Amino acid sequence: MTAFLEWNMGILTVLAEHRTAILAWFFAAFTWLGSEYVVIVTVCLLFLCIDKRLGYRMAFVFFLSSALVQGLKVLCRIDRPWVLAERDYPQYKDRYSPLELLGSKSGATGYSFPSGHTQSSLALYGTLALQNKKIWVKAGLFLIAFLVAFSRLYLGVHTPFDVVVSLFITGGVLLLVENLFDRLYDNPKADCYVAGLVFLMSLAALILGWVLSAKGIAEKKDAADCVKMAACGGGFAIGYVVERRYIRFDPKVGTVGEKVLRLLCGVGGVFALKEGLKALGKLVFLPDSMGMMAVDVLRYMLMLLFALCVVPALTVKIQRSKKTEKKSTGCEGQCI
Repeated sequence: MTAFLEWNMGILTVLAEHRTAILAWFFAAFTWLGSEYVVIVTVCLLFLCIDKRLGYRMAFVFFLSSALVQGLKVLCRIDRPWVLAERDYPQYKDRYSPLELLGSKSGATGYSFPSGHTQSSLALYGTLALQNKKIWVKAGLFLIAFLVAFSRLYLGVHTPFDVVVSLFITGGVLLLVENLFDRLYDNPKADCYVAGLVFLMSLAALILGWVLSAKGIAEKKDAADCVKMAACGGGFAIGYVVERRYIRFDPKVGTVGEKVLRLLCGVGGVFALKEGLKALGKLVFLPDSMGMMAVDVLRYMLMLLFALCVVPALTVKIQRSKKTEKKSTGCEGQCI
C-alpha cells in the first residue's frame, strides 16, 4: 500500500510541476461544478420546477453512492495528499502542493479516499447524460463529470486512487438505478422498500461516522462530511415516501413566474436551514464536538424534508385554493 500511495504522489507531483495559471483557474471552476451548492440547486431545480421523476432518479443515484463513498472514507481514513507528503513522503514535500483557488483546498474537507466531488459530479451529470437522447449532449455531460474528477488531481486535493475508485462506485450505482428505477418508481408498493434501502444505507454510514468519532478513532472534523451526507440520505428517504403517498406534487403545474418563486423559496429555505442552524449550534456547542455533529444531523435532515415536503405541500395547497376560488367565482357568475 505504501508503494502504491507513493506512486499516486508521484503522479500528483508531475501534474503540479506542469501547472499553468490558465489551466489552474479552468480546473478550479470545474471542481466547483461538483460542490454541494451545485448539487442542492440542481436537484431543487429539477424536483420543484421541471421533472420530479428525473429529480428523484438523480437523488437516488446521489444518495446511494454517497452512502458508499462516505462510509469508505471513515472506514479507510486515508489522509489528504498534502498530509501524506508532509508526514510520509518528504521527497515530494517541496515539489508538490495543493492549490487554493475558488476554495479548492479549503473545500476539500474530510478524508481523501474516495473522492466526494467525483461521486457527486458523476451522479449529477451522469444521470442527466443517460436521460438525454442526443449523443453530443450525452458526451458533453459525461465530459463535465470527468473534468470535475480530473480537476481534483490537477488541483492536488485527491490522488488518482481516490478518483478512480469513486468513479467505479458511482458508475456502478448509476447503472443499477438506470436499470431498476422506472420499474420501481411506477410501482407505488415499492416506495417503502426503495426508500428503506437508502435510509438503511445512510443510517449505517451515519452510525459508522458517529461511533468512530465518539471513540476517537476518526477525527470529528474528518467524519463530519460522512455524518452530514448520511443525514441527507435519511431525510431524502423519509421525504420520498411522504411526498409520494400524501403530497403528490406536480412541478409542471404553474406559470414560469410561479416556478421561479418556488425554486427561490426551496433553495433559499434549504440554505437558510443549513447556515441558520449551524450558527445557532455554534452558540451552544464547541466546533468539532459531538453536540455540533448532532446539530449537523438535524440541519441536513431538515434541509431535505423542507425541499421534498414543505415547499411541495405549500404549492399543492395554494394550487387547490386557486381552483376552489375559480370554481366559486364561476358559480357566482352563472348565478348572476
